[in-house]
Amino acid sequence: KARDLLDTNNNNDKTAICFAEPEKVDIANHLHLIVRPILDGSTDIVVPTRSDQLFQQTYPIEQYHSENFANLHFNSLAQQFKGFQAKDAKQ
Repeated sequence: KARDLLDTNNNNDKTAICFAEPEKVDIANHLHLIVRPILDGSTDIVVPTRSDQLFQQTYPIEQYHSENFANLHFNSLAQQFKGFQAKDAKQ
């Protein structure tokens, strides 16, 4: 879990600030995985994604399409800034 990543014998100054919409209650079960790359210093920002197949099967089709469009739009905007050209970023 996230607290296990903190070294209590060392001055660990890493902090992760998380935001989730209130209806995303299950995200709390995954926070330890989401914040790990931040706490270990391998990245500054983590944007969790969901399984595209499950998303399409379990959400209204309008929400599926609008969120995919918004993600593509914001990813294309972010790519214009130095440091946001991650090779493994979902396009």
